[in-house]
Amino acid sequence: MVRLNNFDDKLILKTMEKIILIILCIFYINADAQTTAFVSIKNTKKEAIPYVHVFSSTHEIGFLSNEAGECKVIIPNSDSMVISAIGYDTKIIYIHSGKYNIELKEISYNLDTIAISSPKDGKEEKIGIEKRSSKKVGLCSSNTVGYIAMLNLNHNSELARLKEVKFYVLKKERKAVRKVRLRIFSCTDKTPVKEILKQSIIIEVKKKGWNTIDLSQYNIYVPSSFFVGIEFIENEYYSDFCLGLTDRYSEQNETWVKRVGSYWIQLNFLKTEEKQLNLMINAVLETYQ
Repeated sequence: MVRLNNFDDKLILKTMEKIILIILCIFYINADAQTTAFVSIKNTKKEAIPYVHVFSSTHEIGFLSNEAGECKVIIPNSDSMVISAIGYDTKIIYIHSGKYNIELKEISYNLDTIAISSPKDGKEEKIGIEKRSSKKVGLCSSNTVGYIAMLNLNHNSELARLKEVKFYVLKKERKAVRKVRLRIFSCTDKTPVKEILKQSIIIEVKKKGWNTIDLSQYNIYVPSSFFVGIEFIENEYYSDFCLGLTDRYSEQNETWVKRVGSYWIQLNFLKTEEKQLNLMINAVLETYQ
């Protein structure tokens, strides 16, 4: 009987050792499967590039660097990541756990020669949304930095230069200053495709209501159909900060949204009385025929 008890004790001990080993292996596999990396992004002059998109090339996972060009990346496994910033060449790197110092090269743009017979021939044209909604409805960042909302705009001129953009802030804490970024895209089949801007334009929002972005110092020429919008770039979620939406623009959906690393989708899930809601934004163009 004593031998039997000793045998049982040894068996129990071995079983417990196996269970502990299995638990440690599972923990090790899970820990190993998750990759955490720290990325610092600078230009060739060793200057930090703020608010850079860092996203997986194989999964819908994305991150946005802070104002100092730094970003913490957490992905399920080691993966190739796309590093994308307005005005810089895109770079793809394979990321394991660790620290990465990334250098992006500025894009050298060819200066396009645009023939304008006379500046006096240009006409000012305003397109987009100017009226508020019948109901107060806002679009927040949903705790996601790098969240972009854009409205499709159209004109019939042969040539159009963007002079001004206005967007509506429905809600903002009185003393707070919120940073957002202007985004302008070309489009194909009414879908955003490619960034038109050659440099990042950051706006400090200090008030509710209409906010104006003066673009007269930039030579931004837009095609007959394009998208203009706003990107949330701050690394915190502010429920008190919302962009305005309206049901007084179009019965069709003209607003598209996305976050870093995801695909563009139409904002077709928000309606008031079966009316489609669209982003409250408009643009002033200098047009030539």
